[in-house]
Amino acid sequence: MINVQETHPFLLPFFKVPVQNWEEKKPKLLEMVDWKNKDCMFNEYFTDYYLQFKNEDNRPKYIDDFKQLLKPELNAFVSKMEKSSLNRIQKECTMRIQTLWAQKYWKDMSMEPHTHESTGYSAVLYAEFTRHHTPTEFFAPFKNMLDRMDYRHTPEIKEGEIIFFPSLLLHYSMPNKTKVPRTIFSFNCDIIPIR
Repeated sequence: MINVQETHPFLLPFFKVPVQNWEEKKPKLLEMVDWKNKDCMFNEYFTDYYLQFKNEDNRPKYIDDFKQLLKPELNAFVSKMEKSSLNRIQKECTMRIQTLWAQKYWKDMSMEPHTHESTGYSAVLYAEFTRHHTPTEFFAPFKNMLDRMDYRHTPEIKEGEIIFFPSLLLHYSMPNKTKVPRTIFSFNCDIIPIR
């Protein structure tokens, strides 16, 4: 018998982090954003993504409050990354959030397929998310080698969870089929080894 060995050399790990004390943190998060700002209203959804570029440091005014409120969860992700096989130099790490924005989708609103940065991790915090909403859907950057079809991944998500994913992955949101808004916070981050 011929011994055929299988290896999986390239990792595309996702990480899911539940927000502790969600019922207490949820209203504080939602209060950080001016949801009535007309500069953030587009045909398909609300986003303050472009508004942040009007600020000096290209970050929303609520970024420090956001980081402070979610400090335990962000630290837990960094700790997991330190122990991950992705940390090839086995050093202690820190996180730097590059960009942060909020989005709200009303009935029939969606987000077209897009990517974020070319390296690092991006994240989505599901702030208003019911069992009737659909999570973000992801595409692998390569096809299945046998059937040549796309690889898709739709994570199981609940409200109050953060999903971290490789920033380069193509992803999108299906149309919201309910009258209940689907609200997220999204951010791009670098995990940096401490020297």
